[in-house]
Amino acid sequence: MVILTDITELKQHQQHLEVLSRVLRHNLRNDMNIARGYAETMDSDTAVSDENYTANIITTANDVITLAEQSTTITDLIIDPPECQEVNLSDIARQTTERISETYTQASIDINCQETPPVQAIPQVRTAIEELINNAIIHSAGDNVSIDDEFNRDTTVTHTGDDESIQSLSLVSLPRSSDVAEAQVSITVERLPTENEVVVRVEDENQPIPGMDRQILQRGTEIRSVYHGSGLGLWLVYWVVMRSNGTVDVETRDPRGNRIEMRFKQC
Repeated sequence: MVILTDITELKQHQQHLEVLSRVLRHNLRNDMNIARGYAETMDSDTAVSDENYTANIITTANDVITLAEQSTTITDLIIDPPECQEVNLSDIARQTTERISETYTQASIDINCQETPPVQAIPQVRTAIEELINNAIIHSAGDNVSIDDEFNRDTTVTHTGDDESIQSLSLVSLPRSSDVAEAQVSITVERLPTENEVVVRVEDENQPIPGMDRQILQRGTEIRSVYHGSGLGLWLVYWVVMRSNGTVDVETRDPRGNRIEMRFKQC
């Protein structure tokens, strides 16, 4: 029985790492092609302003760095998960929100953290909270991304590369801190006395989270090779919660928005 369990777990780890590798390659290829498209357009068209293009190249480069960091963290969580320890989620949420507010100065982040008992969680729980808040802020700009007059959704850069699946890229301005002035995000940390749990609740007013990404958060073990997610952030949240023996739930708010709850057992 022990041998069968070990083999099953090994196969699951292998499957997760294969999907992780494929998603990483897919996103790295896309991001680098986008960056090259901006650079080639700047080089060939002297009539356009370099400001938007330069900013978007920097944003894309930062996305690549974030993707690499997320990939490393997920790999470690799959292969060699850390031990749970006592952490104070209210303190972590306050510190994380303060740091994010310094980056997205125009976003509205409401925080309501009660004094809560410590819980058992892995140290990366801080990363999971940060990911959910950042995700809510960034996606709030999805419907209102500022597009410069000379840099619109019809701008297309075509290049020849080894990967025939990506031949042309429609370039749009990527969300930056100035694009999230309408972001409304709230984070609540409270104790659930009837269940001996502490919940971290992140709410936004964005469009509903796509079904595939909801499955990633709630049932990360069901990811298969067909996954075409835009990134690894939500999968990282899943692994952090799972390795902390917690649970995560996603709801659509009425009339608009999302609610994500991470629950952890108190000590």
